[in-house]
Amino acid sequence: MTDIVPSFQNVFDGILRNVSRRLRNLRQLYTIIFPLILENLDLRFLRYIPGFRTGKLWKMILAFFGYLSFLYCSMTSDFTNAKNGLPLTGLQLWHERFFVFLMLLSLIFYNFNYKNIRTRSFLGHSLPFVLRIVLQCLISLGILVILMIFMLLIEEIIW
Repeated sequence: MTDIVPSFQNVFDGILRNVSRRLRNLRQLYTIIFPLILENLDLRFLRYIPGFRTGKLWKMILAFFGYLSFLYCSMTSDFTNAKNGLPLTGLQLWHERFFVFLMLLSLIFYNFNYKNIRTRSFLGHSLPFVLRIVLQCLISLGILVILMIFMLLIEEIIW
């Protein structure tokens, strides 16, 4: 039984020695391994999602936790019925949660220029910077209002 452990340790040490000879530092490991992982797992769609487009690890970690926090906040929220003040349950509750998540996601996609939608909405960069920021805030608010109206229309039709 004790003979198996040292032989496994020797094999493991040999693998580490070979890897350390080939790859001198962590950056080299990252630049070689990360593209192979993306190609083999067929995660090319991530290159279009804000936070994953550049392929930088810190941005992807930040985006992952950002999307995870949006999902957590929207899926654990409790809503009450405006007419009688009772908490929503069942399908009505999940309907509200879905639309809150959709609102948060649409703000991320618009403000971080997913598929150049923000650039197209300003007709390029012909406007002054301050005016573009004001328009971006107004359009973001408009997106929220449109989704809220859509959510309320669906609620009135279904319930």
